[in-house]
Amino acid sequence: MLTYHLRVIRSLPGAVNTELLSHTTSDAIKDGYHAWLDQTGVGGITSEDIAKTIRFTYDMPQSVNLREIQIADTRQDA
Repeated sequence: MLTYHLRVIRSLPGAVNTELLSHTTSDAIKDGYHAWLDQTGVGGITSEDIAKTIRFTYDMPQSVNLREIQIADTRQDA
């Protein structure tokens, strides 16, 4: 019998600071997002933060499976 030891990692990022908002044409969405940032103080984690986290999980020994990771700015509520 063949065994593959497949690992599946579910990544649940919070607000990520990317260029995506610059592609939005709705001023209401932009204004609402900026108001939320001002109100909460959330700076947003970066895509590099996400990549480093995923790389960390990938580099774990094959026998280790981190099944779920929630990553967010420390000021962001769940």
